[in-house]
Amino acid sequence: MSGEQRFTAESLPYEQGDNDDALIPHDVVMAMIKHNVNHLGAWRIYRNLSQQEVAELTGLSQSAISQMERSDSRPQKKTLERFSKIYDCDVKQMY
Repeated sequence: MSGEQRFTAESLPYEQGDNDDALIPHDVVMAMIKHNVNHLGAWRIYRNLSQQEVAELTGLSQSAISQMERSDSRPQKKTLERFSKIYDCDVKQMY
């Protein structure tokens, strides 16, 4: 195993974040994996809402909701705050 670098939990760099104390329901995490969406999409699925229903609640288009839910999308904090009210969760759980 020469040339390979082994990491232990103690040796990995870690920077504490503001959301470290936020718990996310298992079903939300599973929705992220199964549907390849970010937290925004996973919470929508968890709350049994369609993209069209969320679009109507927010005044946005269904295609805008779809783009925001892509796994590589990083919605702004203001957007996450707005959606956390719709999904009845803490904004810290949206990251």
